[in-house]
Amino acid sequence: MIQKRWLLLPAAMFVLAACNDDEVTNAPDSAPTEQEGNNDVVTTSSDAPFNFAKFSLDVDYDGTTSVEIDYSNESTGVEASYKNDKTNETLTGNTAYHYLEPIFEDFSFNAASSQDEVIDEVIRAFNLDENFNELDMDITFDNGSEVEYMRQK
Repeated sequence: MIQKRWLLLPAAMFVLAACNDDEVTNAPDSAPTEQEGNNDVVTTSSDAPFNFAKFSLDVDYDGTTSVEIDYSNESTGVEASYKNDKTNETLTGNTAYHYLEPIFEDFSFNAASSQDEVIDEVIRAFNLDENFNELDMDITFDNGSEVEYMRQK
């Protein structure tokens, strides 16, 4: 009997590893989507809720305190996560997406906006403490361009 339990352990670990807490199951179909295997192609529709397929933000305050936001819409699925050490919040999957969606919808910047415009708008939108050491952000816009933004204090 003990031997059978040991055989089930690797199978259970495999199933748990295959689960992704960041997976979003109810994102809108009209959101821009980056096509798998081709990072330059993003499909979008005229009624897309926002103008990017990927959004990644990492704000470092003191080496141990940070704010991390990741959103990715690829042909294989949507993932979202939000972690704020300053407020002790960690959100994943649908919960993170529902938190991020209205903020993303209110963004007015696009791929042609200046670095300062984009960073300032993101800081306001997420109510970030501006006393950070470094802000690093990557966005893949609906036109396929990937833009990196950085600000250091």
